This record gives sequence, C-alpha cells and structure tokens, in this order.
Amino acid sequence: GGYDADKARELFNVPEQFTTMAMIAIGYQLAREELSDEQKERELSKRQRTDPDELFFDGEWGESLDIFSAS
Repeated sequence: GGYDADKARELFNVPEQFTTMAMIAIGYQLAREELSDEQKERELSKRQRTDPDELFFDGEWGESLDIFSAS
C-alpha cells in the first residue's frame, strides 16, 4: 500500500501546521498456527533489504551519503 498524506491528515486529525511524512504500523505478530499459507511464506522468507545508498542522498538525487559507504 501507498502513503496518502491527505488521508492520514483527515483520519488522524493532524493540524494543518504539521506535515505528515511517514507512517508505520505497530502491533503484535500472530502465532504461526494462525497465519495463512501466504502470510507464513512472507514472514518466514529471507528478508531483502534495500541498500541505504539507494534511499538516502547528499545534496542532490543520486549522490549517496558517505556514511553508508564501507570504510
């Protein structure tokens, strides 16, 4: 799913002087026996993380931050 700033503002009654930029879901994981087969596959598969150099930039788009480079 995507992030809809206007919907978040309305749903959570966020005052206009604030800018919503991100949302996260917090909760408890179901017991394994309660997960569907699809959920088990997703939960138990190896995680694939995006390299921070693809997400965070320095000065302009595409210029990676030195803090993520291997020393």
